Amino acid sequence: MATARKNTTARTATATETAAAKLAEARALLATREAAQETAEETHAELVGRLTRGDESVSALDLLTAEAEIARLGYLIEAAKRAVPAAERELDKAEAIDNPTLARWLAERIEADGFAFGLYGMQVRVTTDKPSEPGVYLSQSNATKVNQSTGLMSGRVNLRVITPNRATIDGGAILAGLAAVDRERVADQVQGLASLSPEGVSVTVDITNLKPSLPTLPEEINARHVEDLASTLAQSIARRGGTVKHDSGNPLYDMTVNRINWTLGECSVTKQVRDGDKVSRTIRAEINLTTKHYRPDQVAEYTDAAVAALVDEFAAGVGRIKAARVMSRNGTVEDAKPGQEFSNRAHKTEVRLVVRVEAAAQVAG
Repeated sequence: MATARKNTTARTATATETAAAKLAEARALLATREAAQETAEETHAELVGRLTRGDESVSALDLLTAEAEIARLGYLIEAAKRAVPAAERELDKAEAIDNPTLARWLAERIEADGFAFGLYGMQVRVTTDKPSEPGVYLSQSNATKVNQSTGLMSGRVNLRVITPNRATIDGGAILAGLAAVDRERVADQVQGLASLSPEGVSVTVDITNLKPSLPTLPEEINARHVEDLASTLAQSIARRGGTVKHDSGNPLYDMTVNRINWTLGECSVTKQVRDGDKVSRTIRAEINLTTKHYRPDQVAEYTDAAVAALVDEFAAGVGRIKAARVMSRNGTVEDAKPGQEFSNRAHKTEVRLVVRVEAAAQVAG
């Protein structure tokens, strides 16, 4: 009977893994040399101490050798210190090659709607190779910067277009497409700068605080981010209720205020489940709403709309919202005071909400 042969081919290390190993070596070498210098300084101090106590066995050569060793290690430490940032830069470049997340994101946008960028029908590639054929080529010179607390991503993408007829274009349509992405609020900013090239156009695209479809976050969630999510929901409810001008009797001090006011109650993570490098978490948020302009049923309408709008939204530090619903809703109405029965503010409504939100994220590290 034939014996099956195992595949023993060794996996080739990625550029990032190789660069990370070199950075670790550089940092270890610096630590070793700093420790050696500390030992040399202790040895020198001991020799000096022996001499001050009258120990003639310490020779001039011993003392000079100890001093020279300190100086020697000082020069080696300076060299080791220079090697660390150089290795960090190499790791940054390697990560940009192995995992160009922003370039891939922009490539997907262009492929999904080439018309919006004036690039319909053109081949779109994410590559570090020098482009030669007509197409759209995207790359990153530096690694994507990820905010470890919020999961937001920032960085720069290099976009190069080679036109089918090798003619120079101004890139206006590309810039318009980028501006449209910016207005969608998938990021704080998506800004492009075009420069003419002999066969098309080159565009430098700066992306700030991109909201990824599945953010990478710490497994333990920060309580501040939970409260921020609850505040965002409360603000959304208040915004739907509109505003009213507050008449102070002096036009200089008049102001516009929300028709629905809010405060937060207890907000917490009630459940968290990890599956591999993914984590799902359930959040419970209490929101107290007060208004003199709406009845409980009207407040409920605004609330339901705001809660439904949460689904698929990005919540900084929490993850991508997968589901949201009102768990309980207790409302009370304060009767009108005498003389205000026919006023549009004849009553006061108070509603206590408990909302459950389910979110997903990828675990950092």
